[in-house]
Amino acid sequence: MGFARDHDHGVAPGPRRPADPERRSPRHPDTGGTPQTTDLGPAALQRAVGNQAVTRLLTGQLPVQRAVVRDYPDILSRLRSLWVSDGDEYRIMSYLLTDPQDQYDTVRAMMRDGVLTEFFDQLPSDARTRFGTLITTVERYRDDRLTPDEQLSFRHRMDWVRTAADADAAFAALRGMPGTERATVLAAVPAAEFEAWSRLLPARTDPVELRALQDLEIAANGTSRAAMGTQQHAFLASQAAAQGKTVEQFLRGEADARGYGGQRALWWPRLSPAAQARWRQRFTVALSRVEAALPADLRRVLAGARAGGGGIEFDPQAVEENSAYAMNTGNIRLRVGKDWLLAAEHSPASVFENIAHELGGHRDYGTELTWDIMTDATSPAERAAAAAGGRPLYTAYGYLENELYAELRELPHRTPDSQGDEPEQDVPRQLRQIQAGFAPGVAAVVVRAFRRRIAHDARITPAALALYDRHVRAVFGITF
Repeated sequence: MGFARDHDHGVAPGPRRPADPERRSPRHPDTGGTPQTTDLGPAALQRAVGNQAVTRLLTGQLPVQRAVVRDYPDILSRLRSLWVSDGDEYRIMSYLLTDPQDQYDTVRAMMRDGVLTEFFDQLPSDARTRFGTLITTVERYRDDRLTPDEQLSFRHRMDWVRTAADADAAFAALRGMPGTERATVLAAVPAAEFEAWSRLLPARTDPVELRALQDLEIAANGTSRAAMGTQQHAFLASQAAAQGKTVEQFLRGEADARGYGGQRALWWPRLSPAAQARWRQRFTVALSRVEAALPADLRRVLAGARAGGGGIEFDPQAVEENSAYAMNTGNIRLRVGKDWLLAAEHSPASVFENIAHELGGHRDYGTELTWDIMTDATSPAERAAAAAGGRPLYTAYGYLENELYAELRELPHRTPDSQGDEPEQDVPRQLRQIQAGFAPGVAAVVVRAFRRRIAHDARITPAALALYDRHVRAVFGITF
């Protein structure tokens, strides 16, 4: 458990990317979707170069790539004839210029069909002068010298990703794009190429980068944070209406039923000061034994928490008030109670999993997509009303994703004597809570995005990933 959070953070599902990599037909902004070709003379073509290609190239505004131009068969026909008639080179240039977003694929198709070199060999010298900018562009496409950003923004492809370094470069390029452009790119990238990129992407530990992977998965599913928030808002309103309640009343009921906090501590306050002092002394001794036995990875975890001003503290009253075995506060303090102390006295190793869970999992996770969705879907007044009973709305909704991660982080340290959470029971419990608390399409994207994230988290073991996959399949019917 780890839920003491005071912040407000804040995607409707769309179809998964189609497995078929075929692209949509080109659309021209001025012709209702049909590319137009005009027979341009040299002067008119030069104006076209200035108005279209030069502007795009000099401003760095690479066009959106869709497919070869409609008139490509005519290009082939003319270039495969015994000789190119006078004016044909200008006609072919007009094809390339009229719909410039298709230049790349058209040039690559000309290379594939063996006519590009012939075309350039037959260009008169004045054409090379007149169309120097366009020819430079074509030569660039010919050599395929595109940056990762251009490969994605212009071609909408990941077929160039062949190494871990390529995958990192693609990830950096995607993260650097405006959200709308990133969504457009990921909607167009073939699913097989996206998955191949994901397999090559190295594992990482930065929570900001890992969260970015969730955002990429959202876009790859054809949706957005805003759309998911809207869908969740409608879902909450429909649930409230079905019970004859306002949204505030409904959320208060959910927080009271599924959240944490608000209990009264009964055992600790009744102890005398002398008895409390004895329990604190027992904790000091037990903690020393635990620290002496910690494995290297948990030593680093504890050192990191202490570097931030936290650590492991004996706070049985707070633990009892939250009906917890132990709890995390501020992502740096593991607050424990009587049961944790008794387990540590029996076997120091029995509390390792809890340290991994609270100070590893909760401290390392960062912001939750589930809570971002809920803050998008609810108003501050609704969230405040939900917490009136002493159980913040975060603990019933936003916390679920964070808890899933902490359960998976503790798995390598489970022993027969381990106390507290049990991942085999708690992972499906959290998944069912997500299923019940979020709109069906939203919940499906949440578990997919979480899976994309943990698959690249260097601290998640193959066994933990397999456990998650098994329970997602059982609860949602989704297979990864």
